Amino acid sequence: MNKIITLIGVGPVKVAKLFTSKRPGDASQTGFVEFENEESVDRAINELNEKSFNGSDLTVKAYRYISPEDAAARKVDREKNRSDARARTAFVSNVAYSVDENEVEEIFTSAGIEVERVSLPKNETGRGRGFGFVTFKSQDDLRRAVEEVNNKNVAGRVITVSPSADRN
Repeated sequence: MNKIITLIGVGPVKVAKLFTSKRPGDASQTGFVEFENEESVDRAINELNEKSFNGSDLTVKAYRYISPEDAAARKVDREKNRSDARARTAFVSNVAYSVDENEVEEIFTSAGIEVERVSLPKNETGRGRGFGFVTFKSQDDLRRAVEEVNNKNVAGRVITVSPSADRN
């Protein structure tokens, strides 16, 4: 452990921990160092990354501590964003197998509807499966898509556009 602290020498260290692999025949080690200030973190990355130490090259990366409260808040935000995306997503069926994501997006954008993402699942040969999901920029865009594009003839097939939330 003293070797790692001596090697570091880039700034004041709060905590340094060294872990050795428990796998048989694997002598690799991983260390975690908590510095007292941001300048030391930056200096460690600049001066020690890819530097040779005990016959191995070091990899130095910065990780930011996230408190349990912040982690919980981030999880809530992710769930809200997923829920929001679901509320703006349409299920599109009866899509011609030859139609790709760009063509589906063009169907909606040509009607003035803003698209965020198009997903058309493919089978093992890479051919479209005849359906997909389109996430719009807003719920109003979803509403307009259902009203204006549902039952439209695309590549010889009449597509169906419905809110994916209706499929639950």
